[in-house]
Amino acid sequence: MNDWSLFSGKYAQLLPCSIQPKTDELFSSWLVRLAYSHHSKSHSFYKLLFPKVNLWNRDIDKIAPDEFIKQLSIKTLSSYQ
Repeated sequence: MNDWSLFSGKYAQLLPCSIQPKTDELFSSWLVRLAYSHHSKSHSFYKLLFPKVNLWNRDIDKIAPDEFIKQLSIKTLSSYQ
């Protein structure tokens, strides 16, 4: 990952609005809610967090990158599962 990512180096911290996924919620739905909780559009928000990962050009509910899920679970204090 890029050194300027919010998930590395001096930016390695929890997200300010760490909302949890709802029971049986689609992963993509939670991602959008998380972005909106930070007063940001989903594409812009995740481009800041993961500058080298193209999330929205695939079915993110079926094939989300493992490292993305891992880092997001850490930043939101959510279960990886």
